[in-house]
Amino acid sequence: MKKILKILIYVILAFQLVVGLAYISYEPKDFCSEADIAQEIYDDLSSKLGLTYVEYVSLSKFRQNSLVKKNTDYLKLKVSYDIIKEKSLLCSYYKNVSKYERFKIDVSSGNYFKN
Repeated sequence: MKKILKILIYVILAFQLVVGLAYISYEPKDFCSEADIAQEIYDDLSSKLGLTYVEYVSLSKFRQNSLVKKNTDYLKLKVSYDIIKEKSLLCSYYKNVSKYERFKIDVSSGNYFKN
């Protein structure tokens, strides 16, 4: 019985050690800076192409396809716009969340293991 209890204690301690090391090495993603970078890319593409994503979407599908065939930067414009929306939302969601809470969220959602 004591042997089983010792093994159980060692397993629990090893688990706590692994979790502690994972937390110490954890660096949460900075979604705000990623949104800023995407915004810079979007602004550059928008000025280069001469129209914004909203203006691009308001065109007919035929016109959109013909523009994409001429220049694939129109697809980059859409992607950068989508990234801005996603990262800005995540930025505002995680703005005042502590590192520990972010760690718990990322571990429970599986995002910690994707990186």
